Amino acid sequence: MSRLTDMITNVGLQWIPLIYLFLCTIITGLSNAVALCMMLLSFIEVCAHTGGGILTYFWLRKDGKKTIYHPGFATSWMMFLPAGVYVAVHLEAVTGKDWLWALVLFVIMMMICIVLTETPLKKWVAKQEKGTFAFADAKYYEKYPSFWKK
Repeated sequence: MSRLTDMITNVGLQWIPLIYLFLCTIITGLSNAVALCMMLLSFIEVCAHTGGGILTYFWLRKDGKKTIYHPGFATSWMMFLPAGVYVAVHLEAVTGKDWLWALVLFVIMMMICIVLTETPLKKWVAKQEKGTFAFADAKYYEKYPSFWKK
């Protein structure tokens, strides 16, 4: 990952739901599917950042890491989780067709934001001058010497 690929992934995860919401005005009956797709994204964000925090805790506890905090952890718990719970509580009349469309929309969103972004761009970024798009430093992880060995 690099600053460029992270930026494209994060911007995509902002714009694609808006595009989906626009599609709801053209294709009627898609609104529950879009809401379910965003609910899935919310819950997966919580699981991914919590899992990442747990893994880094086990990897770095000998260096003094005392919590499962991980970059993105607070955002996932304070923003994504409440949003996902809100959608889950307030959705009505969800059908199997809604879930099917939600999964299709989710897969499309992940393909655009992660797979297509990371794979080709990672190769291109690697060919650029060293440091052009790379993370300049480990930021949060600088205080853990073992992080560089993982």
